[in-house]
Amino acid sequence: MYNLRILFFLIVAAIIVPNGVMAEEETQNEHSSEFERRQSVAFFMGNTHDGSEDGFTVGMDYEYRLSETNGIGGLVEYASGELDSWVFAAPLFIHPYKGLRLLVALGFEYGHSEAEFLIRTGIAYEFEMGEKWTIIPEFDIDFVDSEEKYVYGIAFGYEF
Repeated sequence: MYNLRILFFLIVAAIIVPNGVMAEEETQNEHSSEFERRQSVAFFMGNTHDGSEDGFTVGMDYEYRLSETNGIGGLVEYASGELDSWVFAAPLFIHPYKGLRLLVALGFEYGHSEAEFLIRTGIAYEFEMGEKWTIIPEFDIDFVDSEEKYVYGIAFGYEF
């Protein structure tokens, strides 16, 4: 099941990303002045679900946009309660179309005195609120030690 979900995500990304890149190339000259803010920071609040356990989750992420469609950054999250774990990761952000944002991240989860390798995949949509502020509902799946953890919630972002 684990491999099927990764395969599904990759297929969806392979379909969406080229369409967004083509649309970007067509409108790049029209919107060249629109891409002024290359950095963003967001504060996340939500839930992490792992089997029968849930934990209130808070975190922050930072993104530096390399282009209109790609960015790199870092993220840190803490899941409270029985999970009592931290996630540190370096994501690759893909912005294929308007506010749609996909991410793939490599990192580590620290919990219960041990560190485990983590792969995160996620999807979000950035709704602009004014000139520099965004509200971002997001859903992520963390793959840790052949288990899946679901992280979902809302982030509040600021672009600069």
